[in-house]
Amino acid sequence: MLYQNLKQILKLYKKIFNFISCDFLIIAIFVISSSIILVRYPHIVIDKKILALFMAVNIVSVIAYLIFSIVKKKRISYKVVIILILIANFLFLNFQYLNYRKIDKFSIQDETLHTEIAIKYLLSGKNPYKEDYFNTIFAEWHYAFNRFPQITPPPIYHYAYPPFSFIMPLPFYLVGQKLFNYYDQRWLYIILYLFSVFLLFKIPDKKNQKLLLVSFFAFNPIILGHLFFGSNNIMVLFWIILMVYLLQRNRLLLSSISLAFAMGVKQSAWFILPFYFVYIFLKKDKNFIKTIKVTWLFFIVGLIIFLPFLIWDYFSLFDDILYFSSGKSVSNYPIEGIGLTGMLLKFNIIKSPLAYFPCWIFQILFGLPLLFFLLKKQIKKNSIKMMLINYSSFLFVVWFFSRYFHLDHLNYIMVVLVISYFILDKFFYANKHHASMLKRGKNFK
Repeated sequence: MLYQNLKQILKLYKKIFNFISCDFLIIAIFVISSSIILVRYPHIVIDKKILALFMAVNIVSVIAYLIFSIVKKKRISYKVVIILILIANFLFLNFQYLNYRKIDKFSIQDETLHTEIAIKYLLSGKNPYKEDYFNTIFAEWHYAFNRFPQITPPPIYHYAYPPFSFIMPLPFYLVGQKLFNYYDQRWLYIILYLFSVFLLFKIPDKKNQKLLLVSFFAFNPIILGHLFFGSNNIMVLFWIILMVYLLQRNRLLLSSISLAFAMGVKQSAWFILPFYFVYIFLKKDKNFIKTIKVTWLFFIVGLIIFLPFLIWDYFSLFDDILYFSSGKSVSNYPIEGIGLTGMLLKFNIIKSPLAYFPCWIFQILFGLPLLFFLLKKQIKKNSIKMMLINYSSFLFVVWFFSRYFHLDHLNYIMVVLVISYFILDKFFYANKHHASMLKRGKNFK
């Protein structure tokens, strides 16, 4: 009797889920959670009527999406329109919050303030890596939120990101100052967010997968939080997404430029290098000359980004983007987060967040064997999907054993993994016979 009841209940659930699509579930969960988080954030002081309108549009849009999921299953154009309405609604609230910065100058994340000041330093002829950030709003922010009042916040002495992080926004900064006499780095983040959504829609082959991937990214609470409060993760994500899009279309030379830009924005992109070049090398029949022919712009663009600052003051560059985050500078990034060092600090095994801890030993001990294993795996089954999975796995280990491993880092890894899931797994074998068969449309298992 109990078995029969369970069987009937399962049948009922099956009927319900036949009507409810996966993309609707993702949209419903993410839109509702993002709306609640962003509306309830304590620093947001926006007219209640605007907030009510924002919530109403989201609720009506989600209900309309459900209706079209049931009635018009095979017509994604209706769903795309609703997704665009939802994106526009979130951006509407975002612009309201951007205006709030005029009231509260601290209503933005510190790394965005840091980049804005680095841009100003560069335009005034100062080296952002050599200068300190005392007597700036960045210092005021850190003193206002400093958890260790007995010490000067270490980031005030350093700029922790590679040069393209402040070179890339330069045109937007100049246009903003010219037209509005004002610039907010989050303008650029919004533009990159919109382009990323467009590219992600193009990556999967199946229509329902396009909706799933876009919904996961566009309404992800952490991604939207980056747009509202400022986080440069969207800068590196955009270039990685563009690189994947170009690789799918066999635009290898252009993909190498995109990778160079990603590496010039944030160190997290550096760890994809071995997997990217193995992918290209195997795709080009293990021919070194052919590999260089389709990646040479990576080296040129990389030199253009890094060489001027190496010549200007190589020690300051290394100190800021390498030594500071690894604990080998005079003033180091504080230990924190959910990684090994964060746990050791919590259990008082590491006595101070500013203490030196040899993270590199653990990164080598666990990272190198993993790297060897992942590369061996990719050689056997080479694809863009495998490249991204290997990159995410390797990056997780490197970050977990670093001085800091935040939820933002975990979200970045999760986004890359989700993108990899939606990529059609086309393998490129080094064997020429297999390659020729693949071109004729043969399937390999």
